[in-house]
Amino acid sequence: MGHYFLAGSGIGKSTACRELAHWLLTQGQKVGYIALEESVKITLRSLVGIEMNKPIKISMENIDEGELRDAFNRVAGSGNLYLYDHFGS
Repeated sequence: MGHYFLAGSGIGKSTACRELAHWLLTQGQKVGYIALEESVKITLRSLVGIEMNKPIKISMENIDEGELRDAFNRVAGSGNLYLYDHFGS
C-alpha cells in the first residue's frame, strides 16, 4: 500500500517524506523510496543527515568520516532501504 503527499511547492513534502522514511527504518520497517525530483545520492545523503542530525544534503565538509560511516550503516546497512534510481528521467 502506498501513501501520497500532496501540497504546494516549497511546503516541505520531501522533508516530511524523508523524516517518515527515517522513522520507519528506525522501527525496523522496510522502506521503498521513489523521489522523482531528486537523485538517489541526495535522498541517501538526506537520510544519513537526519540520522546524524546534521545537514549533509549538499555539503559534507567538516563531517567526521567514522561518524558518517556509522550513520550510513544504521540507515542503509540493514537492507531495509530500497531507493528507486530514475536516471534523471
